[in-house]
Amino acid sequence: MSTVTDTGMESEKEAAFASLRARAAEIDGIDTVPETAPAEAGEKLAGEIAGLVAMFVKVASPALPSLSGIYTEETTAAAAQAVAAVCKKHGWMQDGVAHGYGEEVAAACVLLPLAFATYQGVKHDLAASGVRQVEVKPVPGTGQVAGAKTVIIGAPVAASDSNFGSANG
Repeated sequence: MSTVTDTGMESEKEAAFASLRARAAEIDGIDTVPETAPAEAGEKLAGEIAGLVAMFVKVASPALPSLSGIYTEETTAAAAQAVAAVCKKHGWMQDGVAHGYGEEVAAACVLLPLAFATYQGVKHDLAASGVRQVEVKPVPGTGQVAGAKTVIIGAPVAASDSNFGSANG
């Protein structure tokens, strides 16, 4: 039994493999984000936490005015630094507070108070205009509120002859 070894074939495979490794290194170099220093990452997280708390305070202050006095800029920054240190220690929230949903969180923080203010304004306008609000009563025995097009199956109905038809005609 004889074995034929082709050194040319092996060198081609090695060259192809080396080329693939070089290409993979290029791709990895392009796709990877340069790592920030751990101190910078902690500062960034603390800044995000402080910003989120500040945004919450601004949103909630009209309803809870005492928050503005409690959550001052200095207090918020100190609390954010402490929370960021704990997160760094345990490896939590390393990709940020919103995990890539920062824009959505910011939009919600703007739009939800706007929607609430709109609701309150319309409610006030209706009350001032004298528009009568319809009182909705629950269906007895069900705890459900029946609307104009609501059908409640199994709702209790008072028994009367008119419900079952008259035996006499």
